[in-house]
Amino acid sequence: SRQKALHDLHQLQTVQ
Repeated sequence: SRQKALHDLHQLQTVQ
């Protein structure tokens, strides 16, 4: 699940 959080964070940064 930690890996999923990292993936989500990366997506959020990409959107921003």
